[in-house]
Amino acid sequence: MVKFSIVIPTRERLGTLIHTLPACLRIERDDVEFVVCDNFSQDGTADYLETIKDPRVRKYRTNQRLSMKDNFEHGLTRAQGAYLCFIGDDDLIIPYLFSLIEQEIENNIETVCWNRWVYYWPDSYESPNTLIINDHNFRVALSSKRVLDASLRYFLNYQNLPSLYNSFTHREVFQRVINYNCSNLKTENFYPQEAISPDVFSALQILRFTNSFVHMGLPFTVSGISKSSNGAGVANNSEESQKFVQELQVKQLSDLLNVALLSLKDQKMSYHITNLSDYICFILNYMSEDLQEDIFLDLITSGCRTLLEIGNIDADAAMRLITDHGISTSIINSRINLLDQGFYTLFRVPMFNRVVIDGDEYGFRNSFDTSIFLDNYLGSLLS
Repeated sequence: MVKFSIVIPTRERLGTLIHTLPACLRIERDDVEFVVCDNFSQDGTADYLETIKDPRVRKYRTNQRLSMKDNFEHGLTRAQGAYLCFIGDDDLIIPYLFSLIEQEIENNIETVCWNRWVYYWPDSYESPNTLIINDHNFRVALSSKRVLDASLRYFLNYQNLPSLYNSFTHREVFQRVINYNCSNLKTENFYPQEAISPDVFSALQILRFTNSFVHMGLPFTVSGISKSSNGAGVANNSEESQKFVQELQVKQLSDLLNVALLSLKDQKMSYHITNLSDYICFILNYMSEDLQEDIFLDLITSGCRTLLEIGNIDADAAMRLITDHGISTSIINSRINLLDQGFYTLFRVPMFNRVVIDGDEYGFRNSFDTSIFLDNYLGSLLS
């Protein structure tokens, strides 16, 4: 019986997958499956996967190029485990910490997430071959409703939230979302057609359809950032980020969303804009009308302010968006004051004891080696 599914969507990143998949296979359990969803790669990925004979690895290749969101959807339909976790093809896992996940699940916790540690690959645009971690071992149970409210008001970074990516969530949660979508959005898919970022949007969905979640300080997975990563490519207008934009299939939901999407189409992309777009899409599709207006006041005000500060939209465009939604200057100032007072810190799980590790110094240069290093590092730290 499959208890855990680790899903790896991949596309044209054979150079990282050949290290990430073997890192996953270091888990010595028969109740874990590894679902690799090859998104029509043309770089030898299919040939490589044919060499993997571990029966726990299940391989699926699309017959045409899918958007990132659709490949995540594909992975959801293929996974058979009771609990699902998606990782990137340049991420890595820490098998030593798997027992922490299982302890939470045995307590009937529906979703477990963890602090985001980061490994910058040797070809990364920034901090090449560097591992950034912290050794703060904590566990906190949080109200999904309260955290969702803070997130939608742009007071909380989505990376602190449970999502389909880098979290373990029971499949019953996903089924609740799909049941809602069938009844209210007329789609049998997990993601609405207008959603953009699969990890950001799934975080909001999971919060909406759970009562609580557990956040842990020590992670089971570590986010990898390489030259071809979508996150890194955004800032550098990489080929992968351009593909991401071209494959978007979305509708115009509001003036603000339209502006955000126009920015995407013009290659002025940032994760702030995609986040803001997804938040608006989520509010319109999943929040009752009596809550929408109040949440929009915070979201649009703080969201526009953030976009203005990072240079994605100019001051005139920001003010026009705000006033178009009937938000007065006094409202703007009061919301910004809340933001400045650190309202979000009521919910944010801080990153304590930050440690920067030079891969060259410690002898690792890929996700497989880094996975082994972290097992040894945490084994000595926690023993």
